[in-house]
Amino acid sequence: MATITWGLGFYGAGLYLAYLTGERGLPIGATSAAITGYFWFSALLIMTCGPWIDRVGPRLSVTVGALAMGAAVIAIAWSTRLWHFHVAMLAMSIGWTTMSSSAINAILAPWFDRKRGLALSIALTGASFGGIAVIPLLTAMIAAHGFRDGLTGAAAVLVAIVLAVAWRCFVREPAVIGQHVDGDAAARPQGDDHEQAQAPWRLARVLREPAFISNTVPFSIGLTVQVGFLTHQLSMLRPLIGAQSAAWAVGLTTVCAVAGRLLAGALMDRLERRALAALNFCLQMGGLLLLALATEPLMLYAGCAAAGLAVGNMITYPGLLIQREFPRAQFNRANRLAVGISQFIYACGATLMGAAREAAGDYRLPLLGCAALAAIAALVVWFGRPVKQRPLGVDSA
Repeated sequence: MATITWGLGFYGAGLYLAYLTGERGLPIGATSAAITGYFWFSALLIMTCGPWIDRVGPRLSVTVGALAMGAAVIAIAWSTRLWHFHVAMLAMSIGWTTMSSSAINAILAPWFDRKRGLALSIALTGASFGGIAVIPLLTAMIAAHGFRDGLTGAAAVLVAIVLAVAWRCFVREPAVIGQHVDGDAAARPQGDDHEQAQAPWRLARVLREPAFISNTVPFSIGLTVQVGFLTHQLSMLRPLIGAQSAAWAVGLTTVCAVAGRLLAGALMDRLERRALAALNFCLQMGGLLLLALATEPLMLYAGCAAAGLAVGNMITYPGLLIQREFPRAQFNRANRLAVGISQFIYACGATLMGAAREAAGDYRLPLLGCAALAAIAALVVWFGRPVKQRPLGVDSA
């Protein structure tokens, strides 16, 4: 599901933009605005539609999302006017809401506790494969059958796969099929979860909590930097090393993203998660510094590799920190809130990087600025760690 969701709903956005502006003559600025609007609207849905998703369960919510995303991609394939694309991207936001990182966290939460880090890392590895597998498929289908028919056929097949997975695999919780959390032989006592479940959800209090702020702020920064870097990566590398070598560098970044996520997945259930998150920001900072200061191709490749190691975990850590620092009963709401806020901010990443590039004349100063932001994020996520866990959103009285 992650592979197809990120392929159609994240990496695919650049492909739609290229074809609609190149072949159908839509204005690039207004067409790009539809993509930013898509991320903003889906962020709003993520923060407001959580209760409905929890109520209907993963099978029905993913079915609705997959059908909406499939309809959106097919509508894009047939779009001839700007408003067609804007409406299609709004429909796609339903799919992104029900099948991206916050939804995957919610689907896995009832099944994994001790092993959540590894499970989530493996599941979200699919996000990277969205760029590796889905985009070449879409490109090949478009080359063979044209933009309209090729994209329509590919979308129909990919949505059918998601629907089959949802109805075959997505069970609400382990007890439904006689299993237990983490595959244990028997259910474990949940301690004070009953008391925590009775705790009222107080949004204003949660938004003021240091644990929430020190999670949302650094990852909003890191994801904004990451989106800006990934969107402009080809543009910054092609003049330096040529189109073919730049493509290899992008591929190296993606491979390192997969490797970094799997490596972190093996460690994050054993080590301090905030320490690993801070290290992830340091990798991002190091990669950006190498890219900014590079004097030869090897440094550019090394910078892409280092930044790539951080890419895969940027959407994984927020939910895992919330798992440790929030009551179990409040996990889904707190995670969706964090994801929604971050998405509102990182939707501007590509635009901000472009504006910085135009103001500076090249990418060197923007990359140095991004490296500084990554360093700030590392400090905030580490020094903002809570002294002890407690039921957040509950008045101390």
